[in-house]
Amino acid sequence: MRKTMMAFALGAVLLILAMPWKEANAAIETGVQIGPIIGTPSVDGDLIVYRVSEALGGIDLNDDSDTSDYVIHVVSVGETEPTNLGVAGDIDNIASGIVTMTIRESFQRSDLNGDGDQSDVVLFVYDAATGAVTNLGLPVYQDYYSYTPDVNIAHGNLYFSVSERSAGSDLNADGDSVDNVVHIYNLATGVVTNTGFAGNGMQVDDTAGLMVVYESQQGTDY
Repeated sequence: MRKTMMAFALGAVLLILAMPWKEANAAIETGVQIGPIIGTPSVDGDLIVYRVSEALGGIDLNDDSDTSDYVIHVVSVGETEPTNLGVAGDIDNIASGIVTMTIRESFQRSDLNGDGDQSDVVLFVYDAATGAVTNLGLPVYQDYYSYTPDVNIAHGNLYFSVSERSAGSDLNADGDSVDNVVHIYNLATGVVTNTGFAGNGMQVDDTAGLMVVYESQQGTDY
């Protein structure tokens, strides 16, 4: 479950205000120099994930030779130094030490899914247990209104939709490449499974998964 906390860059030091899962009237000043943050950090247990503005800090944090990006960092309560993940984009979901991020190729100035352009938004995963940042190499569908993908974390898997338009391929065998097709990524094995069904993500709880499949996109009358 993603939780949002209140945090302020006070003299570039992270200050966490007491929230319901913390002790009453408690406040923690980590003493960690985090730089100029953009937006509200996200928290999962002791793991804090946030974005740093290169422009406000005047430094290139993702080695793309500019200072115009928002670069994702992580730090755990008790650590003295944050970790720069070196990728620019958005924080999508965080649960059980797993962070999903949509990284913009235009921000990285790099082709991240091997299709020959730099116009896609590609799904990355950070595992706090290993410190590994993994590029899934898949361009994710983003909601038209919020511009954020629907990436769910449950049962050791990620559930999300891949954009056929960005991938440049027909992923549900309906003869076109204009759909969004649900995929599942296993965090333990690194195996990606294409469900072959067109839909915008998959809702998952402890007992079942729900996926809305569009007949018009699937080319099938169910």
